[in-house]
Amino acid sequence: MQESKHAASVAIQARGEELMCIGDEIRDNPELNHEEHKAHAILTSYLSEKGFSVERSYTGLETAFRAQFGEGEPKIGILCEFDALADIGHGCGHNLIAESGVAAGVGLKAVLESTDLRGTVVVLGTPGEEGGGGKILLMRNGAFDDLDMVMIAHPSPVDTVRPLFDAMKELKVVYMYTVKTGVLQLHFTSVNERCKNSSVTVTLSQVLPEG
Repeated sequence: MQESKHAASVAIQARGEELMCIGDEIRDNPELNHEEHKAHAILTSYLSEKGFSVERSYTGLETAFRAQFGEGEPKIGILCEFDALADIGHGCGHNLIAESGVAAGVGLKAVLESTDLRGTVVVLGTPGEEGGGGKILLMRNGAFDDLDMVMIAHPSPVDTVRPLFDAMKELKVVYMYTVKTGVLQLHFTSVNERCKNSSVTVTLSQVLPEG
């Protein structure tokens, strides 16, 4: 583990100035959702230069991309957002999310190259975050289907290991009780019907006595 951390850290620090320039250039050229042509070009060109196999306009979204290195599993996805807010620019720091995503990809690539670990790192460019539904469109197009896990880094005014997340998932809970077996069955179904594999059934045996 320490060897992998060291390899990633060295690779990222060696390219620190380049990565900062990526974030600064995207910040200085703000583009609205699904119009991030300059950011798309900056990110895909850099990743291609660093040895990633790059697919531009991924799944038919003009400013989406997929940059991949390695082979086999696990396939780890790292997200890059890069659109700006109207009249504000990069007030949400998406330029930094893009910079961090590329840095993480470069770091993981170095780990795969310097150790006997196997796997695939996928840097996924997700446009249209600010009102454009980019990730929803990518999900519908199957962009996440072959990934084992997906991560994203988001800027914050403080450093924290366990951030407080605002995301919530609504569940409809149906209680069913079978008198003979004394089994209480809880069936959880996602309210959002578009979510796949969102139904989970939990059975609590012998919650109540038989009879």
